[in-house]
Amino acid sequence: MWERKINALEQRLLDIDGTIIHVVLKRGSAPEPLPVLITDGWACSFLELLEVADRLAQPERSGERPEEAFTVVMPSLPGYGFSPRPARPMSPDRAEVWSCIMSTLGFDS
Repeated sequence: MWERKINALEQRLLDIDGTIIHVVLKRGSAPEPLPVLITDGWACSFLELLEVADRLAQPERSGERPEEAFTVVMPSLPGYGFSPRPARPMSPDRAEVWSCIMSTLGFDS
C-alpha cells in the first residue's frame, strides 16, 4: 500500500550545493497556486505530512475554495528518509538550503 502511494507522488532529487535532497511536490489545483514549503522534524518523514499537503494543494476536496490552493514542497531531511546522508553535517546555519530548493524548482517567491 505505502509503496504504491509513494510511487504515485511527484518526486525529485535536487543537488543543492553538493547536498542531495529528496523532494515531494503536490501541485495545487488553482490556476496559479502559491508555493509553500513544509518540512517534518527529526525523526519523522514527509509521509506524516501527506494529509496536510493534500488539503493545502486541493482545498476544494475539504469544502474550501479552490483558489486558496498551494503547491506544496516537502523535502526529506538530509540523511533521513529518501535523502542520502550529506557529505558534511547540516546545521541551522545552512537553512538557506530550503530557499535554494524553492528557487531550484523555479519558485521566485
